[in-house]
Amino acid sequence: MVVVYAHVDPETDFPAHYYPGEDRVTVDVAKPGGSVTLFLDHTELARFRDTLGEIERELAARATDMNTADPIGESTA
Repeated sequence: MVVVYAHVDPETDFPAHYYPGEDRVTVDVAKPGGSVTLFLDHTELARFRDTLGEIERELAARATDMNTADPIGESTA
């Protein structure tokens, strides 16, 4: 098993390469000095999109919770 980390920042590009005959795409998480490539068929691309959306909503909810918490961490909402 290999574990790879990629920090996304404003310099990160996401070039995609399409393989419509195979119903798949590759997406690079690319920065100067290196990249990581995701290989996704159509179903997995949709699942990845939905997962990122769920993660974004959860992060926003947690940030909102932190903004409404009292100093000891209890929610005031």
